Amino acid sequence: MAAPEHVRRLRERLGPEPLLLLPAAGAVVVDDAGRVLLQRRADTGAWAVPGGIVEPGEQPAEAAVREVAEETGVHVVVEALVAADTGPPVRHTNGDRAQYVVTVYRCRPVGGEAAPDGDESLDVGWFAVDALPELPPHHRERVRRALGAGTAVPAARDAVAHAGSTLRIPDRACSFCDYLDGRRPFSVVERDDVVAVLVTREQRGRGHVLVVPVAHRPTLLDLEPAEVAAVGLSTQRMVRALTSAYAAEGVAVWQNNGVASHQSVPHVHVHVAATLPAGGTDWGRVPRLELAETERIAALLRAQL
Repeated sequence: MAAPEHVRRLRERLGPEPLLLLPAAGAVVVDDAGRVLLQRRADTGAWAVPGGIVEPGEQPAEAAVREVAEETGVHVVVEALVAADTGPPVRHTNGDRAQYVVTVYRCRPVGGEAAPDGDESLDVGWFAVDALPELPPHHRERVRRALGAGTAVPAARDAVAHAGSTLRIPDRACSFCDYLDGRRPFSVVERDDVVAVLVTREQRGRGHVLVVPVAHRPTLLDLEPAEVAAVGLSTQRMVRALTSAYAAEGVAVWQNNGVASHQSVPHVHVHVAATLPAGGTDWGRVPRLELAETERIAALLRAQL
């Protein structure tokens, strides 16, 4: 989201680190054919539901209508309130930390033509429900709610790796997607629309974390360029946090692609762990930590960010 003037003034005074809780509005726009309007965001490269920050004196519904017109060129009217939810904390590409309380509306198009604005949107398109691109989990949930609780919204997840690759992917359900969608509990250090950092229960080093794309991507070959950059930057942040948290003399980083390299989960992930006091990491059998223990590790690392 592009920051309006009042938020920019706040940042001039506070800097990027304070986590600002900001009001925002989103719009699930559905046409007469049942297609959903989506934008590919310029800041993350990800497809998403249009929306943005509510400006001073503006009603959330007015903000939703304005944001759709600005970002997609489509003029809409509000039909119904769909949800009010709080998204995950994010760190924008300029370093600003924020969390958004989003009022989501179902809207109907009444004019205009879908086209990217060249600023906040790289692309804009209408999508059938059974052909949606990969969406952040909370955006996919907004679409599901707008279409009705009984509507199935596919996750658009591929079970195969990059076309032409000989890599063999683990033939199993993706546990990381369950964690990211909230279907199974797991400790999260930080997360935005593109990348998340999870604390693994199998600690092979001190503060062992997994840097993963939020969208389901089987291997490194399947990442979009923006995701490669986000995963790399997040990995660097974790190396810095682990070094500080454990006064580490070394930090190990490794990543596996394909069953032959011992990839066990079909969702690309980067391991980052501070080395053990005696050096190196533990490649033998390690105990599986309880959630309370991984939560303590997550809190320790968040304090270093």
